[in-house]
Amino acid sequence: MKTLSIFCLLAILFSISSCRECRKKSKEALTAVSVTEPKTVNATNQYEALIVPVQSRELAFNTQGTIHELNISEGQIVEKGTILATLLDEK
Repeated sequence: MKTLSIFCLLAILFSISSCRECRKKSKEALTAVSVTEPKTVNATNQYEALIVPVQSRELAFNTQGTIHELNISEGQIVEKGTILATLLDEK
């Protein structure tokens, strides 16, 4: 019984001392900061570059002729079966 009382007393003292250390550490960890509003920066940088396509395709057609209308723009992604251009009717 005496051993149990001593053990409980030691456990209580240990708990109290560890709580004090936690409070000291948490107070030390706080740092004051200042809050500022974001500012708009109007800056323009210019760079020279050479842009090279990742993929390119060579086109071949079954019919000769002059292109009348181009139905796509450069760089546009197309699917199979899309009409790319129409030829001038030379009758």
